[in-house]
Amino acid sequence: MRLLKELDGNVIVIDDGSDYDPTPHQEHCTYYRFEHHGKERFWELWLHMLAFAKESKADEFLFLQDDVYNVDLEGLNKIETPDKYALNLMDMGPDRGWSPVGYVDCIFKTNRKTLDAIGWGFEPVNEYRWVWNPHLSSGVGQKLSEAFYRNQIPMILPDRNYASHGDGESKMHPEERRTNPLIAETGK
Repeated sequence: MRLLKELDGNVIVIDDGSDYDPTPHQEHCTYYRFEHHGKERFWELWLHMLAFAKESKADEFLFLQDDVYNVDLEGLNKIETPDKYALNLMDMGPDRGWSPVGYVDCIFKTNRKTLDAIGWGFEPVNEYRWVWNPHLSSGVGQKLSEAFYRNQIPMILPDRNYASHGDGESKMHPEERRTNPLIAETGK
């Protein structure tokens, strides 16, 4: 809810089964609610989100999670980017090894040319991802990174955080967040 108060413009909200009441924000967002299927099918929500984004008239896109806040839109708009790009909004820590040239996680800025280049999608996450390690994340960041790498899209890690992320409990992968909290403060 805090994030929706900050953003202005064409906002698409993909809700995966929360009990949140969108009524107060329906004037300035398009709201879609889906059933919650956990991290194992989170990639399906991303494909829906990309389809909705494709149908929009927007040229630039911010992909944010609900636990992100204090987004420095002014600072983001000052960053010079190549024609096609994926710009992480936060320093997400060490390279994940998802591609030889970097990675993008699920909190990033990009544009229509970039999403056109990857065909507005990525390969589904294999259902066996969690057999050996049930604490792995959803796999969406890895699949996006692989799609960007295959299409020679630069994945940019910022020199500072352009958004804040608290240390709240993660519903998707609580064990990972207890072990490795994702805490970021805008500007640092």
